[in-house]
Amino acid sequence: MRNRIVTDIRFGIEGNAADFHGDGWSGPEPGFTWTEGTRATLRIPKPVAPYGAFLELRCGPLLCAGALDEQRVTAFVDDRPIGWARVRSYGILAWFFEPNVGDGSDTVVRFELPDAARPIDLGAPGDDRRLALQVSSVRAIVLTEPPSRLPAGEAATWLDPLAGDAALLAAAGAMAGLPPVELLLGFEGISGDCEFGFLLRRCGVEPLSLLRFANGRLEPMVRALDEGFDGLGDPEDLAIWERPDADEWMVTEHRYGLSYHTWVSRAEADRDAMVPREGRRLRFLRRKLLEDAAEGRKIFVCKDDGEPNAARILPLVLALNRHGPCTILWIRAADSAGDRGRVSYVAPGLMRGWVDRLALDENTADLSLAGWLSVCVNAVLLRRRAAT
Repeated sequence: MRNRIVTDIRFGIEGNAADFHGDGWSGPEPGFTWTEGTRATLRIPKPVAPYGAFLELRCGPLLCAGALDEQRVTAFVDDRPIGWARVRSYGILAWFFEPNVGDGSDTVVRFELPDAARPIDLGAPGDDRRLALQVSSVRAIVLTEPPSRLPAGEAATWLDPLAGDAALLAAAGAMAGLPPVELLLGFEGISGDCEFGFLLRRCGVEPLSLLRFANGRLEPMVRALDEGFDGLGDPEDLAIWERPDADEWMVTEHRYGLSYHTWVSRAEADRDAMVPREGRRLRFLRRKLLEDAAEGRKIFVCKDDGEPNAARILPLVLALNRHGPCTILWIRAADSAGDRGRVSYVAPGLMRGWVDRLALDENTADLSLAGWLSVCVNAVLLRRRAAT
């Protein structure tokens, strides 16, 4: 999934989208432009994409609680449908489209928007435009090498949840053919909350990792990877605050929207000392994350239990693979007992794994050890199969 961006369309007052507009766009606003009507089109240079390409859409929906809870969108390239999504919050979507030779002509991109509505009909006075999505950017991204061939089927080993922690770790290592510590050090969190970080702690593994105990959300993580986490750790972006239920300093990093544990008490450092300390730490861990991504050996963990559409996760896969040949394991809660522990590829560079249960937001340390270890083992086995 190594790739590069070939067309970058920015919407809003200061953007370049007017050069690409077809039908179905309202006037530009600060940072975005609304689609107007039930379809919107763009004309972009046909990308030279012998291995295929992706269309990436960054947008937010027009919603009204109780009356309009989502916007459906179907994307077309030259009248061929390439994918769809339900948009329920601001985020990024990506869809694959077929290889082409790029003959100098234009490609027509079209978005079908059946739920477009007039804000005036939803209780917003004065606005009778028929709106659906506020679009911030559209990008064409070409693959620079053939996508890897995906292995058929899935890996579905399930460890005994009644076994103790030590027995579970030993069984996981034996099934993966690796020492348990080496098995777990082959993974790193990239998006989600602290649950994966607490899994490592429960297993006695304490690696240095930028996002291990952070709440990295999808859209800011894509932007951070696009920018190489530039400016991470700048003092003006760091807010230090006391955790209300424990003696611990917490950090909110404003540039990329991170909030994370420091595990440092007030007795160990005062607030003023924490800013330079955390700045140094973030800059070091930024460099380590980017080096790990460039090396491409780790499996990066994205915990996300939102809309089950891979179009939401593919922008993160593409952004990470612009740094190196990376694999993401997308963690979701199992819909049934038969799903527990299953891991399968849904796209090159993207696996989906099912944990029997995910921890609640208020207690991410209360995790399913058997579920997480089963998924980690199966991800390693499946990627090994893909490499043969």
